[in-house]
Amino acid sequence: EADVSTPFLEEMVAVVGIERARACVAEFIANATARCGRLEELLPGWESQAIVRNCQEVISMAETCGAIGLTEVLEELADAVSRDDRDAAAVLVGRVEATVSQLPAAMAACLGDVSRRWFSGPGRKAA
Repeated sequence: EADVSTPFLEEMVAVVGIERARACVAEFIANATARCGRLEELLPGWESQAIVRNCQEVISMAETCGAIGLTEVLEELADAVSRDDRDAAAVLVGRVEATVSQLPAAMAACLGDVSRRWFSGPGRKAA
């Protein structure tokens, strides 16, 4: 569920450096966790516009950080809400929560891999 794109994170590291990338990822995870938690609050009142808007805002951040699994499930949720499919939306909110809970470990592992590849070996800088 918490698929993370290594090329996205490699690009971020190339542009801002490993420490800033780690800070950006930590900020993204905190923000995504809070916003995705809000989805569960919005669902019972079927605040469809707020749900879709919240999904779109998190999708934008998730794409930047390479959180592909989260992007996909949020797109599915926004689509279900747009179709007024409450049953599917309820299931998808559960998938969003599961994905968000896996995100910190998945992104840390991916950044660790990027860091090892970029900053180890002959002629490379230390992280």
